[in-house]
Amino acid sequence: MQMAFHPGDKLLHYRLVRKLGEGGMGVVFEAEDIQLQRTVAIKVLQPAISEDHEMRERFLREARAASAIDHPNLCTIYTVETAPDGSLLLVMAYYRGHTLSELIQHGPMDISHIRDIGRQTAAGLHAAHMSGIVHRDIKPGNIFLLNSGTVKILDFGLSRIAHQQQLTAPHKVMGTLAYMPPEQLAGDAVDYRTDIWALGVVLYEMAAGHSPFRQATQSAMMTAIAAGRYVPLHHARPDLPDSIYLAVSGALRLHPHERHASAAEILALLSEAGDAEAMPSAMPALVSAASLAPTVIGSFGGAWDIETKTFREHPAGGTGRTPFSSLVQPGSGSSSIAVLPMRNVSSDPENEYFSDGLTDELINALGTLPGLHVVSRTSVFSFKGKHQNIREIGEALNVDVVLEGSVRRSGARIRITIQLTDARKGFHIWSSRFDRENTDVFELQDELATAVVSALQEKLSLNVRQSDLQTRAPMQTDAYEAYLKGRYHWGQRTIENIQLAGRYFEQALKLDPNSAAAYAGVADFYCLQGTLGLMAPDEAWSIARSSALQAVALDPNLPEGHLALAAVLQFYDWDWNGGREHIVRAIELRPQRGESYFLYVSHLMTQGQLLEALEQARIGLTYDPLATPLLAAQAMLRTYLGDHDSTILLAKAALASSPHYYELYYSLGLAQSLTGRTHEAVATFERGIEHSGMPVLLGWLAEAHAKNGNHDKAREVLANLLDMASRGNPMPVSIAVAAAALGENELAFTWLEKAAELHDIFVAYVTVLPSLKRLHNEPRYQRLLDRMKLAHPSTHRRHNETRKSAVDTRS
Repeated sequence: MQMAFHPGDKLLHYRLVRKLGEGGMGVVFEAEDIQLQRTVAIKVLQPAISEDHEMRERFLREARAASAIDHPNLCTIYTVETAPDGSLLLVMAYYRGHTLSELIQHGPMDISHIRDIGRQTAAGLHAAHMSGIVHRDIKPGNIFLLNSGTVKILDFGLSRIAHQQQLTAPHKVMGTLAYMPPEQLAGDAVDYRTDIWALGVVLYEMAAGHSPFRQATQSAMMTAIAAGRYVPLHHARPDLPDSIYLAVSGALRLHPHERHASAAEILALLSEAGDAEAMPSAMPALVSAASLAPTVIGSFGGAWDIETKTFREHPAGGTGRTPFSSLVQPGSGSSSIAVLPMRNVSSDPENEYFSDGLTDELINALGTLPGLHVVSRTSVFSFKGKHQNIREIGEALNVDVVLEGSVRRSGARIRITIQLTDARKGFHIWSSRFDRENTDVFELQDELATAVVSALQEKLSLNVRQSDLQTRAPMQTDAYEAYLKGRYHWGQRTIENIQLAGRYFEQALKLDPNSAAAYAGVADFYCLQGTLGLMAPDEAWSIARSSALQAVALDPNLPEGHLALAAVLQFYDWDWNGGREHIVRAIELRPQRGESYFLYVSHLMTQGQLLEALEQARIGLTYDPLATPLLAAQAMLRTYLGDHDSTILLAKAALASSPHYYELYYSLGLAQSLTGRTHEAVATFERGIEHSGMPVLLGWLAEAHAKNGNHDKAREVLANLLDMASRGNPMPVSIAVAAAALGENELAFTWLEKAAELHDIFVAYVTVLPSLKRLHNEPRYQRLLDRMKLAHPSTHRRHNETRKSAVDTRS
């Protein structure tokens, strides 16, 4: 087993100085070569490479070939060593400078820098290609500019392994989607012309400031790449020499044989773009030194993927960017805003709950203003702890203005600093500081919201009124502290934090028995307890119902109360109409709350109203563009409606950012299974169980095995499910799916009826699950539907066909 290494450790004749970063291929350290007394960069490769004989040998061959090339524009590989624990160590030159991706963030480059950086990159690629080496992952993050001005191409020697990992882990393929040519995206064989295409994309991005295949969704980006469709560079940047246009257009030909014959052709065209002058002696002066802190790097690329395996309401995490960020247009002009999580700069990290709570209240308050589009919590909190350019955030969230700030709290003293930034141009609009002592927190929240509204009115001439601003009803101060702590832990979504959140909600309720918000928190907690089977369903849902009813009675204008009550009415009482009424009311009260739309989508799915559900998912994504639950619902609905290809594209794209979300694996695997790609479906469900930690997918894994003709394996999975049920962890709907796939209808019905008895949340979708379609004509199926007050799927089909015909007629 590979050991974890730390600064100060000695590996062979190297002493690790500090960790530079973690990537998909391993961990990079600055190190001291004790023998030669020089500084090097060492990448400790991940166990998947070091411990796999085939991958290890492939890597060694690739690294040896790359190290044999001596070229000023290629990262120097000194050697490959084997640590005492068997880990492979890639020892490289240590560089200081910046990646090209950092520079591109600051906008389009001037002609001289496009030419010089492009020319050096082309020269390095040509040298590699002449030695028979293809990079396969050319992108700005792998192009490094030394402070001297020299370009170094990073990660030669790792690219073939990375490509192989992408092929065996399709959910990770999207990492460098924007730079992949059509043949690589399709999984076909690649050669040096893959690098030609990628260099063309990089040149375009340097010139225009954005990718040529920038699209609203990653599925749309795939389509654009596959068609070779993009806005010509001369439209995006009309001031460039013809030779640069030719370099780019020739690299981005759809068919590989139509592209430049070699990187040398690009080098020649870029040399024609002006006098063949040397690269500037310093890093391109695109930004001030203060605005871009130096980066120290060896050959480090990729994003580290942490397996949390928690019950998480995943945003599209990672970088905070999403392939779906521009699915919709929230409006024109400066009418859209994102409130980023307030930074806790207090000496006590325990005050994190307070800064998060202030952020929530600002989002909620601003969300009550007519005409102002406010991005929902899930999406903005995906940027928590990230350090990203405001323009990137604005692009990801599709907003015009970003509000950010910090909170310092010490005893009774509070200092809050907030500022507004133009997300399109990146310039500062307004800022203010609030120093308060022994202040009422609700008065402070009102003051903050009022100040922001005034700034929006004065600085941006937005048509918003102070009188429209609504803030949360006050509660006792100590109760509110407990409530904020509850919401903070609730947002962590691990079992431990959920239980802690429940205790805080109940504490808040004891301190303030008239708090509707506290009642809503308690209701949420017990809804989840019942859903996850963490306590007896009857008891959990009963407490949830009474708490939600109290929340609504105390404050009929609190959306959280209506949503909690809707969950109880739908998933426990099967009062579908009652549940719908409260969801609609929550949306009316706060139309910019993404989770309300997710619950509405869930309701419409239970009723088989799939087209309406798809429309509500689209609307929800206008307010919460990074919300993985809505993205997963969209993918699921597509396959329920028979559009399996769209589901596959959507699910793969979303998995690139949310690799732990089990519903994405469900949708992807189901679409693959329904289109006859059962081998792929088996692999997808197995990956889903591994990465999400959700064994509920086992039923669909059994179905995929059965469809693949491997009935013994399917029965083995079913036996595993039954064994878990006997040990107190029943997944009745999953068991029913596995049994139905094997033709054991009686067993399937036994467990569906058990699901209804337990009020298992999955049984609410019994009419739309394709896996149960073979049971639809059985009398026991109709009796189950009658018990749950659900209409037969045949009525759904008629409804959706009528709805689709009406839509087609209007269009």
